[in-house]
Amino acid sequence: MNPCVNATNSTNLAMDSKRDAWHGGDMSQLRQQSSSRSAFAVLGLSEDEERAYHALTRARSATPGQLREELGGTAEDLMWVIAGLESKGLVSWTTGSPRRLLAAPPSAAVDVLALKIERDLQRARVAAARLAAEWSQVARVREADELVEIITGTDAMLRRFEAMISSAQDEILGFAAAPIIAPDEVNLGINIEALNRNVSLRTIYERAVLDTPGFSDVIAACEAAGEQVRLIDQVPSKMVLVDGTVGLLPVHVDVQHAQPSAAVIHAPLTRTLTALFEELWRRAMPASLRAVQPPEPGAPAGVDLRLLSLMLGGLTDDAIARQLGISRRTVQRRILRLIALAGVQTRLQLIWRAGERGWLSAGAA
Repeated sequence: MNPCVNATNSTNLAMDSKRDAWHGGDMSQLRQQSSSRSAFAVLGLSEDEERAYHALTRARSATPGQLREELGGTAEDLMWVIAGLESKGLVSWTTGSPRRLLAAPPSAAVDVLALKIERDLQRARVAAARLAAEWSQVARVREADELVEIITGTDAMLRRFEAMISSAQDEILGFAAAPIIAPDEVNLGINIEALNRNVSLRTIYERAVLDTPGFSDVIAACEAAGEQVRLIDQVPSKMVLVDGTVGLLPVHVDVQHAQPSAAVIHAPLTRTLTALFEELWRRAMPASLRAVQPPEPGAPAGVDLRLLSLMLGGLTDDAIARQLGISRRTVQRRILRLIALAGVQTRLQLIWRAGERGWLSAGAA
């Protein structure tokens, strides 16, 4: 009996027992049928390479002909797959005749590939750090015409806004004015994501913003995540200022049907914006739109605390009703009940007594 023939036959039997896992067919068909990403793709293996390696680990060894019979495809396809596996140290050749492919032990082979990728990633990080240092050096010396960029179109403005918030490292300052362009979920999602990175967020809201249906809920959610909120009658413009180095302001063009535009302001011009924000922050009134637990038994809670905060912000009964989703008459009845609860006669006295008892500080906590 020929031992080589015996070995070939036994290998064929072993590989035949696994054939149903491959569903047969041509390699190109297998690629089209598979919608999931290769499990070893992160290690640089193609789907065909992973299939071939799986087949070899199950059979321990195989000739190229046996492997091609298992996987299908052309001889040229298979040689490319084998070359890829060899370059990754996943297969080797026997010295006998016929020459056979041997699979490297999976755990050791994967560890070697992962270590190589880690080294490559580290080199990429070092190169990126060098590039970032060069970019920072160049950015410090901006020409005058580079201090202001103009971007046009609502989509482009939203993309830049989101990119700025996502890149913030220390602090975000903002003026918010009506009308609100960004959808509620955009404001909420990216602001909370920044707050979760421990980025400080301070916003001065123009009172008219609170007339936007449901927007007070967005503010309340951000405030609950750590945003500091103040209200003022009017802000000079919408604005977002990130880390004191880059700001975004709308540009109003008095041309019919002109697309919305915005100016991107770079340091050192941002120093003026920072100074303007700090001055208005000092003048603006602290406010809270959150519903929190009452500070003492019998104290206002929930909707009534939000109502007091909105009153403190100077909103009218109609505006408060829109924010709370109740009628104007209900707002007035609740205010009368709060006046009685506080033991005072007027709305002004109610606000004073609420502050004295810590009701408003509880809402801003």
